[in-house]
Amino acid sequence: MSLFKFKSAKTIEDLTRDIQTIMNDEIWFSGVEYLNDPFEKVYSTKTLEEYKGIELIVTDFFIPYKEHIEKYFEQVGILSLCEENTNLVMWSHYSDNHRGYCIEYNLNSNTINQLNFENDDEVFLMEVEYEDTPIDFLSLPSSFQFYLRRKSKLWEYENELRYISSKKGLHKIPSDSIKAIYLGANINKIVKEAIIKLCMDKKINLYQSTLSNNSYTLKFEKIL
Repeated sequence: MSLFKFKSAKTIEDLTRDIQTIMNDEIWFSGVEYLNDPFEKVYSTKTLEEYKGIELIVTDFFIPYKEHIEKYFEQVGILSLCEENTNLVMWSHYSDNHRGYCIEYNLNSNTINQLNFENDDEVFLMEVEYEDTPIDFLSLPSSFQFYLRRKSKLWEYENELRYISSKKGLHKIPSDSIKAIYLGANINKIVKEAIIKLCMDKKINLYQSTLSNNSYTLKFEKIL
C-alpha cells in the first residue's frame, strides 16, 4: 500500500537533514508535542468532581491510569502519512505552497519492528477517525495508542494514517521503502537539484508535478 509524506524543505538545514535520513534508510517519528494539532492529548468527558461517592475509584484507578498515559505520551512517536499525493491543500500546508516535495512510501509495520528490535520498538499502523468530540478518557481502550486515533472533523481532508511507535526519533526502514518522490510545482531550483541527485544515488523514481490548465488538479511527469 502506498502512503505519502509531504515535505517543505524551507531551509537548507531541513533539506540536508531529510536527505541524510533517506540516504541512511531511516524515517523520523515525531513526539506528540511537535504535532500541529493542539488537541493531540488525552481527554475525559467528566471532571473528578462529577464522580461523587466513588472517590476511591478515582484515587486508586483513574488518577494512576492517567499518569501512565501521560508517561506513554512522553515517549511515543508518530509518523503521519496520507493516502494520496494529489490533495492541493496538503501540498499547500505541508509542502510550503508546492515549493517542497512529496515522498511515496511502501512501509510494513512488521518489517519496521524487525529492523528496530534492538531498540525495543513496537510500531503499528492506525487509521485516524474524525469525530466532533474527542475520545472519552474513560472509554479505557485496550491500548494507549487508541487515544491518538481521533481528531476533529476539521482535519478530515488529510485522510491521515499513522504509524505509531513506542519510541519517538529515528527508525530504520528497508532500503526499498521509497517508491517515488514528487517535486512540487513551485519547487526551488536548489532543492530540485538536490533531490535529483538523491534519487539518482538511491535509484528512486522521480516525478515533476505541474498545474493542469483546465482543472484544479496536478499532473506528474516522470523525470527519473
